[in-house]
Amino acid sequence: MIVFAWFIAFVWTCALELPVYAFGIPRKGTWILRTVFLLNLTTHPCLWFVAPKVLTFEGWIYVAEILIWLTEGLILTALLRGPLGKRLARGMITALIANLFSYLVGIPLSNLLFG
Repeated sequence: MIVFAWFIAFVWTCALELPVYAFGIPRKGTWILRTVFLLNLTTHPCLWFVAPKVLTFEGWIYVAEILIWLTEGLILTALLRGPLGKRLARGMITALIANLFSYLVGIPLSNLLFG
């Protein structure tokens, strides 16, 4: 059952973050779709299955979200082309906005829809 709940949350997160990444990193074709899938496939299972067991203090979700933002931002930076400074700024800022959006909108919306 937990895997099914994770899968729903994974799809939900990808759906929320995709428009943010598409706006922040305009690309043709399926690059952005594959990238959003890759970023979330890399970090989302850690948030659901590892972080709650490793980060055992109150407020662990915030530390986990910061680590996810840093990880996704650095992966995105590595995937982008151009001067390192521009790639780093674009990757980190876009990942920050996407993750803030999916957290601040996704959690309340998910609670509203799924209880």
